[in-house]
Amino acid sequence: MLSWWGDVIGYHVAGFVGGLVATVAMCGPTCLFALLIGRIWNRFKDAPWRVAIQAALVPLSIGLIGASAAVIATAAAQSAVAVAVTVATAVLTYAMRINPLWIFAGAALLGLAGLI
Repeated sequence: MLSWWGDVIGYHVAGFVGGLVATVAMCGPTCLFALLIGRIWNRFKDAPWRVAIQAALVPLSIGLIGASAAVIATAAAQSAVAVAVTVATAVLTYAMRINPLWIFAGAALLGLAGLI
């Protein structure tokens, strides 16, 4: 069983199905809201207020992504190998301009292999 299911209260209460229901309940409304807002947002692609809002959201997004990265990096610093993987991920993502999900997938494989 995947270890992250253990963090979901639904799994503790009703097993796999309870974990699945709890996950859908946590993620579903946000995904639906994003889908609806995205459709409405595209209708106003030439509106001046949309351009202004998007320009204002860029620095905010960069700050939130940086804060999230700091939280994840701090939580990941459990061993010297984990710190090395975190630093390598940051350097590779910045230097090579590849999608970080590929690097996270590689790190996940290292974890599954027991190297981290």
